[in-house]
Amino acid sequence: MTSEYSSRIQLQVINLKCATAHKYQIPMDIQIVLPPHLSIPDHHLCSLVANLLDNAIEASRKIEDPKIVIEMKMVKDYLSLTIRNKMDPSMQDKALTIRTTKADKKQHGLGRQIIDDIVRRYNGISTREIKDGWYIASVMLELGAE
Repeated sequence: MTSEYSSRIQLQVINLKCATAHKYQIPMDIQIVLPPHLSIPDHHLCSLVANLLDNAIEASRKIEDPKIVIEMKMVKDYLSLTIRNKMDPSMQDKALTIRTTKADKKQHGLGRQIIDDIVRRYNGISTREIKDGWYIASVMLELGAE
């Protein structure tokens, strides 16, 4: 697979999620600086980004003044991905532990497990925190780890 093809697939996933956010009037700020080729297969990177953005969009739909910020960059031999979204202040106590807010718990809430599996596969680190009204999900994946 060429790096141009890989970049297009990753861009398509982000564009699709941006279109979804736009549909719900959620502004997005995207800052991506990556080399043309990453050693992480597209299906893993796309799954990671899609699940994190799905969670951010779902949470953003529930508040009055939503915003999502995406940052992807290289930090030494790691891919760094951070997705921040403004959050409902009433959810701050539950946001870091709740699996899903949807009624059908058996069919939803798998995104975090998928994210955690990808992080483990690439000797990565995943953190979730709440700071100044923002839910911040950060992932660092070691390139060449698999």
